[in-house]
Amino acid sequence: MILLYYNSPMYATIIHMMVSVLIPYYNDREYLSQAIESVLNQTYKDFELILINHATTDDCREIAHSYNDERIKHIDMEENYGAGGGMIISKFLENAKGKYVKFFCADDVMYPNCLEDLVTYMEKHPEKDFVFGDVEYIDEKGVLKSISKEECDFSYRHTRFMKEK
Repeated sequence: MILLYYNSPMYATIIHMMVSVLIPYYNDREYLSQAIESVLNQTYKDFELILINHATTDDCREIAHSYNDERIKHIDMEENYGAGGGMIISKFLENAKGKYVKFFCADDVMYPNCLEDLVTYMEKHPEKDFVFGDVEYIDEKGVLKSISKEECDFSYRHTRFMKEK
């Protein structure tokens, strides 16, 4: 659950809300509704949700468009660029209006206070460039498992990030 500070001159934009959340989807019909609803049901309400259809072949597009919420923006791509593809992220960043961006997957569920906790932390710590929380997942046996940030072995964990001036 990463929340990035997104006020770079490279992506100069007028900030209309605090957080832009991305959910790209491709043939995720089993999970998409839960993912969307988990974002829409956040205790923190100052966000936009950008749903990017990257050429889904199931009824995900219809599921996504069934939500009538002014915070949702729909983008249809003609090709499937793969999960986490640079083209999807680029399209998201071109359209994002938030001060912060949150990348989220169509098969994930967000705790109701996730955005509130992440934004509160970022606002109290302007020297930070990004923040992420602990991860929970359901294993192949249906058992809920947790991974704390201390257990993660992300390559960027040991990389120094500098804010653009």
